[in-house]
Amino acid sequence: MRGEGKITLQMASGRIAKLPSLMMNRSKEYNYALEGLRGLAAMWVFFAHAFSWQLFDPVYRLSYPWPEYLISFTSPAHIGVLIFICLSGYVIGLTNPANKPLSPKQYLFKRFIRIYPLYLLTVVISSLIAGYTHLSQIFGHLIFLNPHFVAPLAGNNVLWSIGYEVIYYLVFLLIALFLPHKRTIFIYLILSLSILVCLVCLYPGQGKILASYLSGLVFWLLGMYLSWFCVPKPQFHNIETEEFLQNRIPLWSMLLLVVATGAYGNGGSILNGLHLSSTITSPLGLNDFFCIPIVIYIFLALTQNTVSKLFKKLCFVVSFLLPSTFITIASFQGKLLNYPTYLATLILLVLAVFLLPVKTTLQPLENLKWSGSVSYAIYIFHIPVMVLIGKIPNFSNTLWEFLLRLCLSLAATLAVANFAETKLQPSIRHHIQLLIAGIIKNG
Repeated sequence: MRGEGKITLQMASGRIAKLPSLMMNRSKEYNYALEGLRGLAAMWVFFAHAFSWQLFDPVYRLSYPWPEYLISFTSPAHIGVLIFICLSGYVIGLTNPANKPLSPKQYLFKRFIRIYPLYLLTVVISSLIAGYTHLSQIFGHLIFLNPHFVAPLAGNNVLWSIGYEVIYYLVFLLIALFLPHKRTIFIYLILSLSILVCLVCLYPGQGKILASYLSGLVFWLLGMYLSWFCVPKPQFHNIETEEFLQNRIPLWSMLLLVVATGAYGNGGSILNGLHLSSTITSPLGLNDFFCIPIVIYIFLALTQNTVSKLFKKLCFVVSFLLPSTFITIASFQGKLLNYPTYLATLILLVLAVFLLPVKTTLQPLENLKWSGSVSYAIYIFHIPVMVLIGKIPNFSNTLWEFLLRLCLSLAATLAVANFAETKLQPSIRHHIQLLIAGIIKNG
């Protein structure tokens, strides 16, 4: 790959007049690697809930300690949600650049069409599946009061993150309209919010809910910062093959590091070890800040931007240092071989270090872009699908039936998500646009 890059640059230098055609800034192009990462995160969430809750099988349960091992090795679900939130901020920043005037009405309409119709559908379906949902609970979900002000739906208790993101969409309006688009001011904003979260969590009081929302906002703003102020590098392409010369990254090592970070419980285990368990808030909180280095490390690697190498290396080192420190402390305490998740973290971390020299292009993630395009529907529909499959009468109570139900849940979730995103949602958007156009015309 280095040889090809050298040849291309040499050929380009011999054709100075054609240099603009040999180099292309892809900052405005669709990043299929990030879309693939979104799909992978959705799959992490799906399998975490599949193995931990097992809603699709009413009888069979995996015997201890296999569930812990399976979840540790395959499903860093919570980090997947943090990646979702960060990606949301990144996409909003990318589609609403800082140097372009924002139309609040157009922005809010696009967000409403993208989020609410499918969200409304899954709230209705989940409420019918649960069977004993109160009307106040349903109404609370429809105006995004879950999980702090109304109880989560029994048929779909993962909808809390949608309410968080809706708040962040509204916060973006204030940022875009009133905050100067300057890098320094944006950094001060993120640092100020982070300090506020620390203060609220460290001191007892009634601010835990605020700390939870602000914790997620920090991740959301980090994604927007990366899209606004971290410009992707221009990429050269091979004149003969007309293909871009992609930089190679330790992709497999990075993904294993994410799973290892999820296996040891993110920052919650560290705070517990420091006797600061009272600072942990739900569903997001100070404990999630320990995931910031790995999330930034992944984004910087996948976007290939102009951020300084020193900052990239710092994120890289800290991403490995945190789980390594946790494993070292657990080893000295004699817990390493007694707790499955600790041992799983060690194995995953060793594999991540071992695979560091193995570098590849972003093609493996780009191949998952199809799942990223339907990831929102996967996230909001996978629990109701599992619950419905769990209502099918049990016929063998064996591992084989469990695996069959698991495969059926996955296939049904992907089918429902694909239909919802590619057929239903566009149809709803089209009819709403026609309705609005008719109202404007008649008005």
